[in-house]
Amino acid sequence: MSNDNPYAESIFKTLKYRPNFQPNSSGKKAYIMNMYTATEYRRQGIAFRTLDLLVKAAKEQGVSQIALEATKMGRPLYERYGFVKMTDEMELREE
Repeated sequence: MSNDNPYAESIFKTLKYRPNFQPNSSGKKAYIMNMYTATEYRRQGIAFRTLDLLVKAAKEQGVSQIALEATKMGRPLYERYGFVKMTDEMELREE
């Protein structure tokens, strides 16, 4: 793999701070956007592992609410990880 042709990409948006209320006990929210895996590398667990790294990084920063919007193709991955469908985005509930 060269740096000019990555097999997977994602963006982890800057944390948002919200008033401290339930279910967001820390008041911090992360938004994961633009998860993408090149076609020839799909179905190898790369997106799941990338998502796991992003979620763990957010939790290490004290984030208690993580959200994303899902395409029809991506929704099964996020549901398998534990995200639940919201009105316009999916969210990983605080444990």
